[in-house]
Amino acid sequence: MDKLERQEQIYRTAARLFFTQGYHDTTMRKLAREIGIDPGLLYFYYKSKNDLLYNIVRRGVQELIQGADAALESAATPAEQMSLALTSHIRYHLRRKEEVGLGSEIRHLEPEQQAEIRDMTRSYVRKYALILAQGIKKGAFRSCNVPLTTLLLLSNAAPVAVWYRSDGTIREDEVIASYVEHAMHSLR
Repeated sequence: MDKLERQEQIYRTAARLFFTQGYHDTTMRKLAREIGIDPGLLYFYYKSKNDLLYNIVRRGVQELIQGADAALESAATPAEQMSLALTSHIRYHLRRKEEVGLGSEIRHLEPEQQAEIRDMTRSYVRKYALILAQGIKKGAFRSCNVPLTTLLLLSNAAPVAVWYRSDGTIREDEVIASYVEHAMHSLR
């Protein structure tokens, strides 16, 4: 296994353990045992357990931002942008359940790390607020409290990560289409 593959294996396993057992109850020894490597090897990839959590949370927010940016760049109208951005948002929540569930664990990060994650998250939320405000201005969306509506749109995806099962009877595409349809309907 090359360095990048091993780093990804550590990342995925840590995300799962942090999610299922909690950050405090997941030791680096437990993580190493789960992967089947010497605990000292973990520090070759990540400086500390805190560094690992920081990387997981930061990467998750970066992926969300990239999805929103792609929607903004690839669609011409606010309605199309919102539809694509929400599709990306809900897809992330369906596929990255463990990372989504680690949002509350940022309290374990260093203050400057927490501040960075909060700034990134605010930037992400602002992208949706901008789409919504432009859509209202152009008549694509009804008038509403933009900050509140934005937070409602984004926070409604989190519970989906809790109940959705990829091996269940409802397909991912059905959940995404239904979520986006209902969200867009509420905006019109």
